[in-house]
Amino acid sequence: MLLSTKPKFDSSNLSKAHFCSAHFCSAQYGSSDALALAEIAKEQQGLLVIVVADTPEAHRLKQEIQFFSKQDFNILSLPDWETLPYDLFSPHQDIVSNRLLTLYQLPGTTKGILIVPINTLIQRLAPSQYLQLHSLVLSNGDKLDPIQMRQKLTSAGYRNVEQVMEHGEFAMRGSLLDVFPMGCPTPFRIDFLDDEIDSIRTFNPDDQRTAEKVSDIQLLPAREFPMDESGINCFRQNWRSDFDSSDKNSLYHQVSRGETPAGIEYYLPFFHTQLETLFDYLPKDSVFYLSSQLNEKADLFWEEINERYEQRRYDLSRPILEPKSIFLTVPEIFAAFKQWPRVEVKEKHKVSLIEATACPEIEVNHR
Repeated sequence: MLLSTKPKFDSSNLSKAHFCSAHFCSAQYGSSDALALAEIAKEQQGLLVIVVADTPEAHRLKQEIQFFSKQDFNILSLPDWETLPYDLFSPHQDIVSNRLLTLYQLPGTTKGILIVPINTLIQRLAPSQYLQLHSLVLSNGDKLDPIQMRQKLTSAGYRNVEQVMEHGEFAMRGSLLDVFPMGCPTPFRIDFLDDEIDSIRTFNPDDQRTAEKVSDIQLLPAREFPMDESGINCFRQNWRSDFDSSDKNSLYHQVSRGETPAGIEYYLPFFHTQLETLFDYLPKDSVFYLSSQLNEKADLFWEEINERYEQRRYDLSRPILEPKSIFLTVPEIFAAFKQWPRVEVKEKHKVSLIEATACPEIEVNHR
């Protein structure tokens, strides 16, 4: 939708958005919300967290803000798993890669934008300390036993394959180690000289040809839960306290063998002593922008959660956790919002963040 007047940002509303506990504005026309948010992010000395109703709106805002901002700051996004609650499928590795990279970057982000759908915000997360402790930086000249490196990658959740094609995979052939780290756009080929890293290069996973040389790489864990000895022991202990472990084909025995069954993400509380939320990852000077219809979308998502839980809870071969251990309730979400400075969009509110109106109907003569 085009704007019929030249966009003009209301600086008085910007001040209110910064320093008031809450500020209300009306829904914007077309892309004017993206323009207004880009202007707020330029002036805001901190992270602007944009909470939207669904994933399509998140994609739209990210593309439009990138256009208006001209890359003046980082625009992060935390994607949804794109699975149904209690699904028997695991999220795609590329989605997990994007999530882990965003979560790793968030605590140190001093300026920029984070766009997150309300459904994603409802999910509880692994502790931020988990990502910090399980990350590894490899540089040229580092002393490292290739065999120990393979064990570290396996413990971090990486899969040993014959040929690396996607995130979270690694392959070892003689003195060469191929690995596709989470959060990286390309895989890397590490050449060892005895127990020393001789070179690190990117390579194309399609034709396996090496490209440019790099000095170092950062390895994030391949999953949002640990699969090392301590992580497996934590899972086993929590499972035994809640469920029966006698079934030899149960998830309990699969995880005990070091396997990662599909859908294991919905047992995240079993792998950690305590979970956190996205609010725990955010810098203290963050400001929220709450899109319209969040309450309605959150209620619909919880209806879906409860419906799926009721369908699956009677399967004794695969018992599931109660929803509140995996998801934040709607009252908890909106109570957490009140702890932060925020702008809330109200459909029928009179105040607007930007002076813009819808373009009038135009008749076109097709002759």
